Amino acid sequence: MRRLQLIIGIVGLGLVAGAITTAPASSGAVKPATRSFLIDGAETPRPQLEQMLTAGRRDGLSEIGAIDRWLATRGGTRSTASRAPHLDNLDDAEIEDLRAYAMQSGQPFSSLVRWYGDQEEFQAASWRLEELFPNSYAGMRFHDQGVAAWMGFNATVPPAALTLIRTLPGDVMVEVGDLLPKAKWGQYVTAAKRRVNAIAGRSGVGFDIRTQQIVVKVPPSTRPSDASIAGAVTDALPGTAVAVQRTLMNGRGTDDDTMRGGGYLNDYPNTATKVCTSGFAIRAISSGLKRLATAGHCIRDAGGVGTDGLYQNHSSDGGSTRITWLWKVYSPSTPDFGYTSHGTMTLYPSFYYDFDLKREVHTAAQGRADIGTHLCHFGRETGQACGPVINPVYDVDDACCQTLVGAPRESGDSGGPWYWGYMAFGIHHGYPPGDPTISAFSPIHMLGDYASGWEIWTTP
Repeated sequence: MRRLQLIIGIVGLGLVAGAITTAPASSGAVKPATRSFLIDGAETPRPQLEQMLTAGRRDGLSEIGAIDRWLATRGGTRSTASRAPHLDNLDDAEIEDLRAYAMQSGQPFSSLVRWYGDQEEFQAASWRLEELFPNSYAGMRFHDQGVAAWMGFNATVPPAALTLIRTLPGDVMVEVGDLLPKAKWGQYVTAAKRRVNAIAGRSGVGFDIRTQQIVVKVPPSTRPSDASIAGAVTDALPGTAVAVQRTLMNGRGTDDDTMRGGGYLNDYPNTATKVCTSGFAIRAISSGLKRLATAGHCIRDAGGVGTDGLYQNHSSDGGSTRITWLWKVYSPSTPDFGYTSHGTMTLYPSFYYDFDLKREVHTAAQGRADIGTHLCHFGRETGQACGPVINPVYDVDDACCQTLVGAPRESGDSGGPWYWGYMAFGIHHGYPPGDPTISAFSPIHMLGDYASGWEIWTTP
């Protein structure tokens, strides 16, 4: 039988809908006492999963090994959700996702099941509460404060909401107070962003459910003061608590106007024709001028220096621009380097390291990679591929000075970034004739030897 435990607490910085206590920039007024109570929920029993894992242990398999065996025999493509193989309340797709997370995080699969196995039920309940009680329901924080979920309500909790929450398979902390309804988060953020854009330009704006504040992030060099930015927001949203944070803006949320390495290079005006992959952002040491590096043979294949091409971000970011192929060096006696203009987009020292995934360039290799070290590259056809360095210096038929790595590649990958972590290593060239399992790249530390005065652009 479930129990209700009444807890009276004070919560921190706040924003309320309607009559809101104004707070200064980067701070907020402490809200009055709110009512919180805990609704106990029973953990979902999973006898089928436990039986499967126990059988795996008996056969000498790890948890991942047992999961892989189950997926191999029970998984597979399905046409309808009702036909999907299940272990208790988890279908094979959820199990695959939890397996991937276990591999990535190093946490036991069984622990992740206990933690995340019921998130679909909680998420569905949260969506339903927002639909039924748009003026009251203030959102959910899944696995927060040591319970399965925190759920907030503005002013009062409708009895029907409590009835729904009591059906969930886990403890829920319910907080009732001066909380902004979830249905209003979007309009508040949009209104705040519009006012911030008018005076500060580049910014990120969001709503912090914990502090109940509009949080505005701007670059440190932004001219308007924190008070001016906060004031612009409260002019549009009277009484809103606002926190202004100055931070390095490492790219944008959508990045629809930011250019980087690992993007797609196409022909122009035949924009559907694929050419190559971009490598890294580079800059002139003396003037700070920015360009986008790729392979020299890509520029040759696209029509040569002075002709135009098209740069495209990955689909998750969107955005494209017409570019000009500006410079190349590519011959049997040189490495394979080139660079392009940045069109109407803003270059940033980052790169796609896999499809739709990006990271910054913090450093550049100062010399050749050694044998046995592992490097990775990204190409528009292969995606991310990694392997060991097998020869630090190797001249192929059409370019010198290459580094060979035991990693696959495909046509179209040329010009893309070679890296390890945040360090740039080179620009993808291709592979030695007859062996597509080996890749070759031009070491990035040699760029300045041929493009005098240019270097990889790294973050501060």
